[in-house]
Amino acid sequence: MTNLHAAIDAVIISLAAALAIGMYFYGQYVARREHEIKQAAPLEALRAKCRAHHRTIFRLQQTVADLTAENAELRRQLSSQADQSLEDHYTLLRAGQELHLASETFQAMRSSHAMTASALSRECYAMAGRYKAATPTPEAPDAPVEQMEKAA
Repeated sequence: MTNLHAAIDAVIISLAAALAIGMYFYGQYVARREHEIKQAAPLEALRAKCRAHHRTIFRLQQTVADLTAENAELRRQLSSQADQSLEDHYTLLRAGQELHLASETFQAMRSSHAMTASALSRECYAMAGRYKAATPTPEAPDAPVEQMEKAA
């Protein structure tokens, strides 16, 4: 019987040890879950903040892309306008030269149109001068960007 008592005692001790080990691991599991639950709210707040920052960054990137496209369009328009202004100025000068030649031709032919052509020639030269003075010369396309970089 002693053997039987010893065997029963060994089984009881083994069950008690297994139960203790099981309770230990169950306690670890419960503690881990409680810790995760405690950390869930602050972690979710941080995730929400991160998502908000990502949305803000995306909107700012879109704004930068839109402003870059608008800047390119304005540069293109300015360049086109400057080319047109230069073309208008030279067209007026060329018209003045042609009218001056016509005036000299009419003078050589002793025609009454000589004075009209001469007056129109002077008026074209005057208009070209006024047009050149009134038309601002465009800045270099990168000048505002360079000024902003220097300011920063």
